[in-house]
Amino acid sequence: MGGARRRARKDPVRPDNRLALADEALLAEHRAAGMNVVIQVTWLYDRAIDLDALRRFHHHLGQGLLGRRIERPALPIARHRWVLDSGRSDVDVAESTRPRAELSTWVDERSQLPVDAESGPGWHIGVLPLDDGSTAISLVLSHNLIDGLGLALVIVEGTLGKTRDLGYPPPQSRTRMRALAEDARQTARDVPKAARALVTAVKSAREQTRAKAEDKTSSGPRPAPVEAAGTDDVVLVPALTIYVDLDQWDARAQTLGGASHTLAAAFAAKFGERIGRVRETDGAVTLQIPMSDRTEDDTRAMALSYARVTIDPAPLTTDLREVRAAILKVKWLAQHRLRGLVDEGGKALGGGVVVQGGPGSGVELVLDGFEVGLGVA
Repeated sequence: MGGARRRARKDPVRPDNRLALADEALLAEHRAAGMNVVIQVTWLYDRAIDLDALRRFHHHLGQGLLGRRIERPALPIARHRWVLDSGRSDVDVAESTRPRAELSTWVDERSQLPVDAESGPGWHIGVLPLDDGSTAISLVLSHNLIDGLGLALVIVEGTLGKTRDLGYPPPQSRTRMRALAEDARQTARDVPKAARALVTAVKSAREQTRAKAEDKTSSGPRPAPVEAAGTDDVVLVPALTIYVDLDQWDARAQTLGGASHTLAAAFAAKFGERIGRVRETDGAVTLQIPMSDRTEDDTRAMALSYARVTIDPAPLTTDLREVRAAILKVKWLAQHRLRGLVDEGGKALGGGVVVQGGPGSGVELVLDGFEVGLGVA
């Protein structure tokens, strides 16, 4: 027989498990500042819970975007990489009940338990039975694993039993020589993109500095400077929990001509007014609103842009229409900026452009480090 033809075997294409540039920047920022930023979600049930169902939920979370850790590169200037996290802990159920009045204390205690996106654990779940028959559940995770909306999607997937095959390798799966070679090659390819990101970051930082300088005209009292005590003592900021009926909240928002999220922004603005965080020139309050561009199969930790919205707090208790219009305009700009279509009524600038939503109101859009805006009369 003649020589048999051999098919060239193609190795499966491995997904790029390097952190996105924004995720890398966030990790570097947190490390430089000595911060360990966490997200905490708390559920309160008026009954005992199904622990088996909770453990299934816990398992499903570990098979999704929470089932990963960050691995340091072999080359210090290279990007970190995602790897699988196989060392997850079990659900932590408190051995004894506690008074309902101690719920907030327990929630704070759970937030102080260590989480680390690099060394692990990156997240944990705790359960507390309360003496009135209710049950509290707390999920705490590193912000370097996922952002807020991403976490909401993760929770939905975990509830539905949906898992993801991320294709990430196990930790320390590369030899040092291979890791150095790959890191060097990919870092060299990243230079143009990193340079553009650096230029964008500088422009964004300049604009934010300008915005902060304008806000220094605030008539409210400035916080007293905190002197470093030279210790690592944990300081828990006091907090209040307010329970509001969802139907009543939505009804009030509709009565004022707004929507649920608009009413939340109005509350924040009025709170800023009450504590004196207003501009001396016009009494306006500036809010920073997160806007997600996360897609269904997005694996980035941070898929967010931010919009600074300047709001006149005076009419908020009677009319939310201007605020709602301003926020809707920001969302419109965000969608069209991502499609490259924002060019009507304004121009793309290296600095910021304000969208006037009414007297004393405005919006300044920051998308992926680029400021974009649309001026309206």
